[in-house]
Amino acid sequence: MRILRSSDHTKMPWRNGGGTTLEVARFPATAGMDDFDWRMSFARVDQGGPFSAFPGIDRVILLLRGGRMVLTAHGTDGDEVLDLGCFEPWAFAGEVPVTSQITEPSLDCNVMTHRGVLTSQVEVRHLDGELRLGPAAGRRMVVVLDGHPTVAGEQLGALDVADLDQDHGPVHLAGSGAVLADVVLTPAD
Repeated sequence: MRILRSSDHTKMPWRNGGGTTLEVARFPATAGMDDFDWRMSFARVDQGGPFSAFPGIDRVILLLRGGRMVLTAHGTDGDEVLDLGCFEPWAFAGEVPVTSQITEPSLDCNVMTHRGVLTSQVEVRHLDGELRLGPAAGRRMVVVLDGHPTVAGEQLGALDVADLDQDHGPVHLAGSGAVLADVVLTPAD
């Protein structure tokens, strides 16, 4: 298990220059913004506007803080509008033009996977007591969205990530009032 502390996340500009993100990790670590297998980041959104385009990348966005976020995906068959609340994951293709409207500054988590290489599953878990996660079919990461849980005996804080990699047995989580994202990356079929 590797702990990725929020204080170590790398601050960088959005691809479209509209804001900043805290990159948690990307794989391979030496990959650029066009050739990673997977990437995880947190984005501070101070005003609505267009999302950065990531052709060939499947994305999951998860609003963590702030008011509601209204997302409009401009597809070839018309627009899809989604009123996204906190802790509601939304998956979309990175080449689809998406614009956002927000009611107040917000923070979101982004999980990106290279289509045809990996897929991602993001499940929000509310922790009040103890939870045991069994082995996953791929790489598992536990993202602390809120609270201070322990993961495999290690105390974590908000925006910390426990990277459990692929070769792990059951993982024990404990805490009260914590909200976690259970992220599993699996090879694409």
